[in-house]
Amino acid sequence: MSDIEITQEDRNAAASVTVLSSMRSLIRLGKSDDHPLVQAFAAHRRSSAQRTIVGVAAWLDQSAQLLREIGSELDDEDHLATRIANDRAECAQTIAQLDVGVVDKLARQHELMA
Repeated sequence: MSDIEITQEDRNAAASVTVLSSMRSLIRLGKSDDHPLVQAFAAHRRSSAQRTIVGVAAWLDQSAQLLREIGSELDDEDHLATRIANDRAECAQTIAQLDVGVVDKLARQHELMA
């Protein structure tokens, strides 16, 4: 069995494309989480979540950088920087609820690259 967490949505998606009704039932009941279709749907979900997290983090980093660059032209740079930091924390918290393991791994990767 894979280390990818299987959700009921993964099971339902895999079951929806399974031909044998007995296999559909086993998949939906979580008794076939090692089935290749279930694993494929879980891997796809995780990959999609990772791409979303990376994209959001990059956008937030670019926004923060832009604010720093134009900060001298703004009257309230500290307020805006604090707001961006709070928005980033809120976004990260929301994403973390989707898949804590993925967020932790990406955060470590992001720190290593910085």
